[in-house]
Amino acid sequence: EVPCWRDDIQGEVDLFEEVAKSIGYDKMPETLPELQPTDTSKSTLLPHLMELRQSLSAYGLNEIMTYSFVSKEDVGNSTLDIKDCLQIENPLNSEQDLLRSSMVSSHLRAVSKNQKVEHNAFFEISRVYKSDDKSAKEQWKLGITFWGDNSLLRLKGAIDQVLYSYRLDPEITRDLNNKLYYPNRSALLGSGFGAFGQISQSVLDKFGIKKEVSFAELSIKDIIDSRMPIKVKEPIPYQLVNKDISLELGNMITFYEIGRAHV
Repeated sequence: EVPCWRDDIQGEVDLFEEVAKSIGYDKMPETLPELQPTDTSKSTLLPHLMELRQSLSAYGLNEIMTYSFVSKEDVGNSTLDIKDCLQIENPLNSEQDLLRSSMVSSHLRAVSKNQKVEHNAFFEISRVYKSDDKSAKEQWKLGITFWGDNSLLRLKGAIDQVLYSYRLDPEITRDLNNKLYYPNRSALLGSGFGAFGQISQSVLDKFGIKKEVSFAELSIKDIIDSRMPIKVKEPIPYQLVNKDISLELGNMITFYEIGRAHV
């Protein structure tokens, strides 16, 4: 029987420990336990998310974390389709009755509460959920928001920083059918990489925002999977000569179209 003063002996495993102490740990055979290998396939994205956080923080952006639950009012004010959102059966309140399909409503709500903050740029890495017939689709997304003067230009610089880190130069096309953004101030990135643009004033008014706001939402997994390998070129045997060329083009011509033109 266990002595009454040994309150630390609570179970069978404690008796095994006492036997091991009496024999001596140094005399026990050293064998590794037979453990099945751990499936790490679901965690391969995590190191990339950490690198992405470090890159955007070094660029000068603050990271935020917002709720995945949003209200029907905010979803409607963001010109999103409520049918794409998942309904919560037992929401805590009316402001958290849907699972968001995009981070834009959460970011606009955050901007409306921080319009006086001088540091006017932040990003968020989070999951979004989209209703797909009888099931749901979960995706990792990167949301970036700038507000204040020249918000769209500064947002484009942050997007270029992300794409450059993965050695990507995707095609940029105008997004003319998105009511969330101003006409001719929004674009689509590549084949499913995401979209960005300047939020229209009609949407900003619904959130009580007085300043210019630009927002981007990128698909992290699609960008990582499309990462280009590093290519090393042979040195050019002759001296390089740079020429300055000036072009006069129409207002609707984009920089991407100029770069892709064959001269």
